[in-house]
Amino acid sequence: MRPMQVQLVSDQELHLHTLGSTLRLQRVPCPAAGFSSQERLAFHNAAFSGDVQALADLLRRGFPVDTPDDLYGDTGLIKAAKNCQLAVARTLLEHKADPRPANQEGRTALDYATRSNAPAACEPVARLLRPALR
Repeated sequence: MRPMQVQLVSDQELHLHTLGSTLRLQRVPCPAAGFSSQERLAFHNAAFSGDVQALADLLRRGFPVDTPDDLYGDTGLIKAAKNCQLAVARTLLEHKADPRPANQEGRTALDYATRSNAPAACEPVARLLRPALR
C-alpha cells in the first residue's frame, strides 16, 4: 500500500494524493459573525443553566442574541424562561433579545415563564418579559 502524499499548492490550498485519487482542500474565510456549532451549543447551555459569564462573553464577541437552537427552535430567552434564569433573561434583554419569537411548539419565553411544567411558574422572569413585549 502506498502512503498518502501531501502537496502544499499554496498557503490557501492543499492536495492529498492516495490510491489514485486527489482530495483538494481549500481555505475559505468564515463569515464575519460565523460561530461554530459548539459555540451555539455553549450559548444555549449557558442560557439554560444560568451561566451569565459564558453567555456575556459570547454576546460580546457578536453572537446573535436571538439564535434558535437546532432541536426545538428555542432562543436563549426561551431557555432562560424554561429554567427560571432571571439573570440570564435580564442579560439577554439588555442585549436586545426579542421576547416574541416562538419555538417549534408555538410557545414563547413568556409562555414558559407563566405556564411552566414546574410546580411554580417563573413569575420573576414573566415580570421582566411583559414590559419588553410592549
